[in-house]
Amino acid sequence: MPRISPRTLQDVAQEVSCETGLSVLEIRAPSKRRALSPAKRRLAALAVQSGVKAQDVAVFLSCSAAAVTKLLQYR
Repeated sequence: MPRISPRTLQDVAQEVSCETGLSVLEIRAPSKRRALSPAKRRLAALAVQSGVKAQDVAVFLSCSAAAVTKLLQYR
């Protein structure tokens, strides 16, 4: 069971969207485009700092928990 509601993850995604100029849909897309990596990294970092499990972030970003962990390693 997620410790944070999907709406809260959506709020974090919206914040990152405003910071980066990318749409929330682009950030959540399973794309590996180089331009999306910093946005996905920022979203993952903010969410994890808020107490969200990497698995929950992974579901939100349509990737694996390992991919989220890898994003967080390259902060």
